Amino acid sequence: MPTNSWQQATRYGKIIRLINQDSQCIKVKENEQYRWLEINGVMQSLMKLNDPAMPVLPPHQAMLEVLPADEGAGTALELGLGGGAIQRYFHRYRPNWQLTSIELSPLIIQLFQDHFQPDDNQQNQQQPGRAELAIQQVASQSIDSLLIDICTDEGLPSFLSDPDFWQHVARIVKPQAELAVNLIPSSEDEWQTVTDIMRETLPLPLGWIQVPGHLNMLVVSAPE
Repeated sequence: MPTNSWQQATRYGKIIRLINQDSQCIKVKENEQYRWLEINGVMQSLMKLNDPAMPVLPPHQAMLEVLPADEGAGTALELGLGGGAIQRYFHRYRPNWQLTSIELSPLIIQLFQDHFQPDDNQQNQQQPGRAELAIQQVASQSIDSLLIDICTDEGLPSFLSDPDFWQHVARIVKPQAELAVNLIPSSEDEWQTVTDIMRETLPLPLGWIQVPGHLNMLVVSAPE
């Protein structure tokens, strides 16, 4: 099957939820194969109806390189919920982990709970809040896995260029923690600024993944 089969398969779908709010047109759409979240015509998250736990979009699939299936236990924090691809993955493939997703928009949380959340999802949580403030409340060295997925086609949030934010990240992650940060930089300078701060601040060896055919660049923890 061609790698872009999901792109072809989601060209058409019926709207099952439509919300116009704060100059945003938000749609939940569905066809026989997929359900997806769309904001101002841009797909934010995609769920395959016959395998909802397996991420479909390439940036989410790339994150799995540092998130293998794990029957053990751990504590994970996700900054940016979207359509909940990581929530569904943890629910099935990391059933004993506790994942908390911080999402700026209460509406996005509600859409996830209404249309994308597994029916029996009990162990994982979604909380409204600002990512850069939420991590200040997290206990030191309490996070085994940290996922950051807050980016737009207009560039990176300003707090990702703030050393104070990354100092809090360094404080909350455990030694040998898993890290995956999804970035869509608007320029080479923006990419360089953020990654330089990460390398200088974080106590983790870092690598990066270029997502083929996409603007996304992932910074990930890399075993030494």
